[in-house]
Amino acid sequence: MNENLKLTSPRGRFIYPHLNKPDTKFNPDGEYKLTLSLTSEESTNLLKALEEQIELSKKDAEDRAKGKKVKVADPPYSINEEDGNYQFKFKLKAKAKSSKTGNEWEQKPAIFDSDLKPLSPEKQIWGGTEGKVSFEVIRYFVPLTGAGISLRLKAVQILELVEGSGGDGSKFGFKEEQGYKSDTALEEAVKEIHHESLSDEEVQSDF
Repeated sequence: MNENLKLTSPRGRFIYPHLNKPDTKFNPDGEYKLTLSLTSEESTNLLKALEEQIELSKKDAEDRAKGKKVKVADPPYSINEEDGNYQFKFKLKAKAKSSKTGNEWEQKPAIFDSDLKPLSPEKQIWGGTEGKVSFEVIRYFVPLTGAGISLRLKAVQILELVEGSGGDGSKFGFKEEQGYKSDTALEEAVKEIHHESLSDEEVQSDF
């Protein structure tokens, strides 16, 4: 049996990452997942390698089917119509089971920072984070969907972290404008005005 091809992606932007804890919406056992956004230029070499694996998967299936025509399953990537970028989908089951022994075990992706040190578990990885993905290409054949590949998530390297707590909208490219303000924003503005109206002595007494 051929060994799975191991690859590392170029640096890209994370979309809806589930890296801190598995997503259980469609799988009760949980699944770690990540969509990586890359420009067409950044995707060139990766697409070439994955297309070769899809062809190998199709050939393997045709060999087993003794010459019968085999359809090709949808690839684990697509083009986003809004920005023209390629989006690659990576997954890793939180619980795995050996088909030979029946043994089960839990697994999760390794997460490293730019210095290759393990990322602190307290750090929450949100969409917009930038980094690289280490993964395995899994070739498969299912008669209903066809021959194809999946991308098994193994590890990520965080190069620019976006966390969900705190911060403002500037990281998404927005700037301050005149218009609607949330209750929170109004409360902060009132506090600021009240603070500025205090005398120096009153302000010092707050600390």
